[in-house]
Amino acid sequence: MNRERISQEFLLAVRTEQNYKPYVDALAAIPLAELLPDTQSRNFKKAFWLNLYNAFVLAWLRENPAAYRNRHRFFGQRRIHLRPFSVSLDDIEHGVLRRATLNWSLGYVRHPFPGVFARAFMPERLDFRIHFALNCGAASCPPIACYEPEKLDSQLDLAMQGYLEAECRYDAATDTVAVPKLFSWYRGDFGGPAGIRQLLERQNITPARQNSIPPKGKTRLRFKPYDWTLKPDGTG
Repeated sequence: MNRERISQEFLLAVRTEQNYKPYVDALAAIPLAELLPDTQSRNFKKAFWLNLYNAFVLAWLRENPAAYRNRHRFFGQRRIHLRPFSVSLDDIEHGVLRRATLNWSLGYVRHPFPGVFARAFMPERLDFRIHFALNCGAASCPPIACYEPEKLDSQLDLAMQGYLEAECRYDAATDTVAVPKLFSWYRGDFGGPAGIRQLLERQNITPARQNSIPPKGKTRLRFKPYDWTLKPDGTG
């Protein structure tokens, strides 16, 4: 078992339906300080948490799909053992990757007193591209990929573009774009409605203003319903 690739190997084992229990045991036994030393790059740490989150979601849903009926418990229960912590999927997503941002705040409010786990591992800056990489097991989720530190930026860019192209629909007649619900839930992560519009134009989802006749007002955002149908194969 390669400690530097443990999250990648864990996710691969789950996806290929191999025995992944040795990785769960190793994560509980090896101190996180050894798996994520300060000398490692921010991309290494980000890839670690993305892979770990997706691996545990996929593993648990295959073990017990009925657990998804209580999603609050599924994402909030601290059953991931990472020495010396016991954490939840929410702790990884909202505590670490989203820098202790409160889940109910639409991305605008950070926890005033984040716990030791979040403080120890949260990145210096929030990268909104994580929202196109995390798979929560639902049909509306982005597909699962295995993220590699040395390729992470290009992989996240590709994941973002692929998801936006698949999920967004622009109506030029009404200057309205239908966007995934995650833009509503985490709008503050994207810089609010203005930031969402700028992202969509950068990714060529809506026409850039200098290349089109601007209608009155701003492009309207319509948030699509989220399909919570369980899709435990991770294909999105």
